[in-house]
Amino acid sequence: MAEATKTADLAKAFKILKDRAESAEEAKGLLEAELIEAIEPDPELLYPYEPDYVDGYDIKVFGRTRIKVEPHLRDAYYAGEPILLIGDSGNGKSTIATHLIDLANEKRRAHNRAVYARNLAAIKKGVDESKLEKYRPLEITRQYLSCGKETRRANIIGDVDIEYDAKGNKRVVIRYGALVLAWTLGRTLIVDEMDKPDPGVWADAHQLLDGRTNETDLYINGQTHIKKHERFRIIATANDPRCTNSGEYTSSDVQDLALLNRFTVWVKVDWLQPDKEAELIVKKTGIRKDIVEKMITFANQTRKAKRENVVEECVSTRTLLAWAREIVREEKRSGSKASASEYWNKVAIPAASMTVIMRLTDEATQDAFIKFLSIH
Repeated sequence: MAEATKTADLAKAFKILKDRAESAEEAKGLLEAELIEAIEPDPELLYPYEPDYVDGYDIKVFGRTRIKVEPHLRDAYYAGEPILLIGDSGNGKSTIATHLIDLANEKRRAHNRAVYARNLAAIKKGVDESKLEKYRPLEITRQYLSCGKETRRANIIGDVDIEYDAKGNKRVVIRYGALVLAWTLGRTLIVDEMDKPDPGVWADAHQLLDGRTNETDLYINGQTHIKKHERFRIIATANDPRCTNSGEYTSSDVQDLALLNRFTVWVKVDWLQPDKEAELIVKKTGIRKDIVEKMITFANQTRKAKRENVVEECVSTRTLLAWAREIVREEKRSGSKASASEYWNKVAIPAASMTVIMRLTDEATQDAFIKFLSIH
């Protein structure tokens, strides 16, 4: 279907050239678009996964004022240290992890963007497509593992599977889990919500994370020998790695503490600074700045209450983004051009019903949120 469309577009361009000499520019534009599409690389070769990352995260260090988190994490990542990011759900831990990979790939992407610009210029001059410059593959690739209560050893280490050929003959094959794939292929493994599974599922991972083991044997349908790739990295995120939904984590089993000790760099990620959080949300959604600042003021109230154990949940950056997107859509539907106070009542509050109130499961947080809406 795509090839047929391309052929039709070219035919249209040639027809314009033949039938209407005054439309040569239109035909040229169609032809250029066709040629440019032919050399278009995979977007990930040119652009970062997290283009809207903002340098607004910081950490508290004993005996010092707050410091920026990015330089410390960047250096630890380049050194190959296993990194554990701790913090509330939705505050940007996975974004930080992906951003570190983007930083590592930026030199290669900058090269590819320059190649892309030269290729475009060459195409417009009529250079044959076969003579264009080649793009370089990224040096760092991601492996992603999202954990939950159902995560098992097979997801992390691997398992056996049965395959059937066209004649119905079966054979046993080994399927490596996310950690083993990253370890052997040199990928950066981002483990999201590492504290969600039962601790025992990580038991076989210890040797792969200790920093000293470069090759070892796994037991998946028998003995399998694997070797570590020098580019292997791991960044794990957790709400609180010292406990799980089922109870104590580090104190329940010596192996649990052994796993955590493999992560040599721990960082407790705080929420974005208010001005940076507002900058991010405005950039991603186009919402009015005065409204998003008001939203963040309340979000920080719930975050403070959660730290003080007054409520069990808080309004995250992820929730604020969902709320902001719905506010923008509600504004378009209602056509409201009201003042800030009227806008809050006519646009922001209705948008909160589906994006904030419905997702809060803790009644104390929900009550606090509704009270805030009613008095502002």
